[in-house]
Amino acid sequence: MDTKRLILAFVLIMGFLWLYNTVIMPPVKKNAPVGTIETVQKPPVNTPEEKQVDQKAIQNLFKSQASEPEAVTDTLTPESETFEAVSADHETDQIVVDTPLYRARFSNKGAGLVSFELKGYTDDTSFGNHDIPKDQKPLLDLIHRSADKNHLYPFFLSPFDGDDLFLELNQVLYSFGEQETISVSDQEQRLSFRFADPARKLSIEKTFIFYPGSYEVGVEVKLTVNGQQRSAPLIFGPDIENGVSESDRGAQLKLKISGHTGTDLVSQLIKDVKTPRQPDSQLESAVGTLAGQFYWSAFHSTYFSAVFRTVPHLSQVRYAVIRQPVKREKNGKSVDEMEQLAYIIVDHCSAVFFGPKDEKTIANLEGQFPHLSEIIEYGWFGTIAKWMLKGIQLIHGIVPNYGWAIILFTVLLKLVLFPLTYTSSVSMAKMQELQPKIKALKKKYKNVKDPEQRRNLNIETMELYKREKVNPAGGCLPLLIQMPILFGFFQLLSVSISVRHEPWMLWISDLSLKDPLYILPILFGITQIVITRMTPSSGDAMNKKIMYLMPVFFTFIVLNLPSGLTLYWFVSNLLQMGQQHIINQKVHKAHKVEQQVRKKEKRKAVQ
Repeated sequence: MDTKRLILAFVLIMGFLWLYNTVIMPPVKKNAPVGTIETVQKPPVNTPEEKQVDQKAIQNLFKSQASEPEAVTDTLTPESETFEAVSADHETDQIVVDTPLYRARFSNKGAGLVSFELKGYTDDTSFGNHDIPKDQKPLLDLIHRSADKNHLYPFFLSPFDGDDLFLELNQVLYSFGEQETISVSDQEQRLSFRFADPARKLSIEKTFIFYPGSYEVGVEVKLTVNGQQRSAPLIFGPDIENGVSESDRGAQLKLKISGHTGTDLVSQLIKDVKTPRQPDSQLESAVGTLAGQFYWSAFHSTYFSAVFRTVPHLSQVRYAVIRQPVKREKNGKSVDEMEQLAYIIVDHCSAVFFGPKDEKTIANLEGQFPHLSEIIEYGWFGTIAKWMLKGIQLIHGIVPNYGWAIILFTVLLKLVLFPLTYTSSVSMAKMQELQPKIKALKKKYKNVKDPEQRRNLNIETMELYKREKVNPAGGCLPLLIQMPILFGFFQLLSVSISVRHEPWMLWISDLSLKDPLYILPILFGITQIVITRMTPSSGDAMNKKIMYLMPVFFTFIVLNLPSGLTLYWFVSNLLQMGQQHIINQKVHKAHKVEQQVRKKEKRKAVQ
């Protein structure tokens, strides 16, 4: 087997997979299980009816942006059989729900969620700023700041349905009691928002249930109009995480709407939703439906998610995407950009999981949200990525630094694979020693068009391998083993929240991001060149040039890869250099002994 061609093929495969994972990666598309509506995700198409609803909803929404409407006071009276009276001085107010895991703030205006801060995670906007003490860095808020500008908050009734009643109920003031803070420590707590208009036989109640030590929030919504209960679709958006930085805008490219049918995960990548421009407006918008019947639906990015538990045969999952022109300051200049606002619309929701896409946290919720672990999309080589993550986390429990944990894991992995890679490397080195004999056979049977000569060439080549005890495919194994490990590591570092914001030392402050100074990629490239020089080669001049171009090619690939992956590959190369030195010594000595034996045999034959 031509080792150089194999390595070149490996390089091309790796380059393609890297391009696929970083640029081309499409949304998940799977077939529906038997007995459900077709769940293959198609490009969002707006029917004429949807377009009318879309235009009306967008116009209403952005009219309220221009000047915030005055709060509509409710007409709740003591005669209402459903709720108690509201005091005359009732005004816009907020209530805080404090738990060990998060701090949430609700507003009585529209009974919306205005803030949901995760206590275990800091805001990206302050990341890397060492002047701010760790305990003073702002917490990560899952509610995007654009919600304040657009006055449209999670748990509002959907304004995208063209229903004036929903628009009104998003502006009225709800009653919720006298408390200003609800503390959730050892038992569940409930928070209810109520509004009623007896004259119109209208009432609505939104109840939220909070559990100690859990990111799950129970949801109960009851809307009654003219004595009949109506569906009350809720929204979440306009993004997840309170991002304003460049990295957060980049994270919008991975924002998804997903749903699980019980067997398959169906997803729509928000950036792929086409938003036609609205008539007489600079706004672009679209409303679409995620096809399928789902046990849960999710609005999620790489590291965080809002997951809604729904009733499959009653619920419909929809989404609305709005893009509007805005001006932003970049390098002291005003630049025109398109701001994206995306919302998920769900009905018959009984619970919501607001939190990190952490493997352990997700696993604990699978009883309430079946197959929730699939929301962490490791992609190709996902099984390898999960096992590697378990190994790194195990080491991290002993060494509390993910950078050193990756280094120790690399050493252990190299030790485990050493017998196999050593044997394969020796086989590859022996193949190099046999190249002169193989070339002699090819010269002997140089007419490749002659079937008889080709057959004889193959027979004598295989006899040569057998006589020299060389496995021609043995040199492939190190590459075949390394490839899935590399891509497993790439997926792990790109997706797992375990390494988000985790530093190594000095200039590496986040192992999930590229090396800002490109020091590790340069060191990696140097070790690749050294390994190339140490590896025996008997090819022609052109093949040798290709061999020396590959380290340059690899270096350009790793420039923008997660620094944790580059660290793993660099340490692996250092170990490979030591291993190659041992192999070269062994093969050289064996070859020298073999030559001495052959010389003695020739002398005996002459005598």
